[in-house]
Amino acid sequence: QQHYMQLDDHEQDAVAEGLLRLYETGEAVHLLKQTLRRIFPRSIIYAHCHDRDELLIYIGQEENNSNRTKVELLLDLFLPARFDLRIYWSHHFGIVGEDDTMKQDAISLY
Repeated sequence: QQHYMQLDDHEQDAVAEGLLRLYETGEAVHLLKQTLRRIFPRSIIYAHCHDRDELLIYIGQEENNSNRTKVELLLDLFLPARFDLRIYWSHHFGIVGEDDTMKQDAISLY
């Protein structure tokens, strides 16, 4: 509740709508992705479910207390317990063949 109250009205609406849809559909990972994108427009979630349940989340903003609180709230509400998680804040990890992610001095390692 404390984390939710720190969100602005737009962010609170996004979380509330996501929770309603979660109860209706049960699509937790999809709704995590959708809600995270509404709060952090540059964010990207990569699901690695072939041999293990893992999510790689790129936030696209600097890590600070406010952003960390928002991400923690969304993960607490939407992340299924079986998933492992890695969060990348302002530096995307490199993907071979994707030039935008292969910039020197702007890559995180995975």
